[in-house]
Amino acid sequence: MSAPADVELVNVTKRFGSVVAVDCLNLTIPAGTYTCLLGPSGCGKTTTLRLLAGHERVTSGELRIGPTRVTHLPPAQRGTGMMFQHYALFPHLTCVDNVAFSLHMRHVPKAIRHQQAREFLRLVHMEAEAERLPAQLSGGQQQRVALARALITHPNVLLLDEPLSALDPFLRVRMRDELKRLQTELGITFIHVTHSQEEALALADLIVVMDHGHLEQCGTPREVYNRPRTEFVARFIGGHNIVTGQIVSTGQGYALLRAPDGQQCVVPASDVDVGQTLSVAIRGDRVSLAPGTLSPQAVARRDLPSMLASGWNALQATVRTVAYQGAWVQLRLDTPALEEFTVTIPDSTFFEKPLTVGSTVVAIWAIEDAQRLRDGC
Repeated sequence: MSAPADVELVNVTKRFGSVVAVDCLNLTIPAGTYTCLLGPSGCGKTTTLRLLAGHERVTSGELRIGPTRVTHLPPAQRGTGMMFQHYALFPHLTCVDNVAFSLHMRHVPKAIRHQQAREFLRLVHMEAEAERLPAQLSGGQQQRVALARALITHPNVLLLDEPLSALDPFLRVRMRDELKRLQTELGITFIHVTHSQEEALALADLIVVMDHGHLEQCGTPREVYNRPRTEFVARFIGGHNIVTGQIVSTGQGYALLRAPDGQQCVVPASDVDVGQTLSVAIRGDRVSLAPGTLSPQAVARRDLPSMLASGWNALQATVRTVAYQGAWVQLRLDTPALEEFTVTIPDSTFFEKPLTVGSTVVAIWAIEDAQRLRDGC
């Protein structure tokens, strides 16, 4: 197998007529990492993958794989392998011939290419099905054959376009584990396009969140989940509540934020001014619920010094829905301050003191659990 390679995109833009699919993208992917390009449909992630593969030409900018500038090189000279979303296996060829096809096109003798193809089928645990046709295989088996076909060219970088989307949920998890095993074993750079937050968090060493052709955030799964940089990232990655309000006072590196319904919370923010609008994200699993209402005394003490002294924020709300999800119970809350506020509680904790729809509650979270959001990328 070839050595892993850094991948670099420098000011890369791709236009389709008047439509800008990728807009001045700057990104460096270290060699040997499993990277997921994550975002909604139309965000530019698949176009970025196709630019790297050479199946689309950049409008402007530069692409580098390792030390080589590949911007204008044909696909076969880039050192990349491509695994397509729908696998694109030849229906009339056996598994071994599908895997060996690129070697056949290079005029490698049949005995040698079949030997190599069987080695790669063994790598993906498909050697027993070598003589079968694609129609005789399950979706997961077809995916393994497509993966072996992409790897037989010994790429420095493997490009995967939503490779798990056609599989059922159970098989998707199994194949997700298999992809991670292979990347770790081979040590080459994997770049995987997905719109699944769960998939990206489970697989990636590096997550690249995209929206409308822009890079919104790049970081490890833990960084992106715990410290979303923008409101888009917080909403798309999931599990976060967004509180937006106006700053009414500041001090000691914190700000007091007043929501539209008058409720207030303290957020870590040092470089802000009174009157400024600010948004913060709070993870739903960092919020606890207490039945009842805030006392008049608690409401009266909700100035910045008092709230900083307590270390906690509290928001009055009503339970709108309760959804049991096995290990967790998810509750959606109604409050005039927010469009939606979601709390995730371990099932054992919830059922000690269960709440019902319509219950009046106080949502409580630590001041330090609020993550300040920026305006854009």
